Amino acid sequence: ADASRAPASAVVPARNEAGNVAACVASLHARAGDEVIVVDDESTDATALLARGAGATVLQAGSRPDGWLGKPWACQRGGEAARHDTVVMVDADVRLAPGALDALAAMVRSHPDRLTSVQPWHAVERPGEHASMLFNLLAIMAARPFGRRQPLAFGPVLACSRARYLALGGHGHPSVRGALVEDLALGRAFGDVASHVALPSAARYRMYPDGVAGVVRGFTRSIGAGLGRTDPLVTVLAVAWCAALGGGLFVSPWLWLPSAVQVLA
Repeated sequence: ADASRAPASAVVPARNEAGNVAACVASLHARAGDEVIVVDDESTDATALLARGAGATVLQAGSRPDGWLGKPWACQRGGEAARHDTVVMVDADVRLAPGALDALAAMVRSHPDRLTSVQPWHAVERPGEHASMLFNLLAIMAARPFGRRQPLAFGPVLACSRARYLALGGHGHPSVRGALVEDLALGRAFGDVASHVALPSAARYRMYPDGVAGVVRGFTRSIGAGLGRTDPLVTVLAVAWCAALGGGLFVSPWLWLPSAVQVLA
């Protein structure tokens, strides 16, 4: 926690997030001077009502222009409406721990031209949700292959200077506004990205509560968009690693046990 930090603006893009938005707003632990903006992207449920009840300012995204997808448009509207230079964009299913907003603000203050992103700890409840583990691991590995930082951002938590964000065009950048995986595109627009993986005590989210069906929908889109932006060597090594995880099914019966242990770890 940093009681002396400058105020920050938290932006939560939300569409039909009645089950999440109030808990998300509460988890931001906003203090006096901060603002929390929930951008309601044409919700048909009680998202806006619950967000106001939790203390957030609700901004209606309105009709998006041609060429824009929903989430980039909602993020852009929130970024433009923010009053403070430190902007933290948080998906509605994310839960931050006390002090997390302070830490993100400190990172922005230290590197005002950089996009900071966080992959929250993935909390799972149903067996089918575990299917996303392999894809999350691959995304994390691709963000820093061989220790080299890549311009790969994780969309659930993004933090940046509002001035830098708007100077680049934000989510309105031509390569971002219509991107299916807008976090990858935004990272490339910034060029300088620092991606972090959160401990379960710092930030968590439940990514695919509907199980395997949600995993398939989400990651067929993400992998297709990310494949062309990944180092070819990293892609080859990722395929080899996935095959090795199959142990005796694909490689050798002697590899089944170490593969099982690695997945468990």
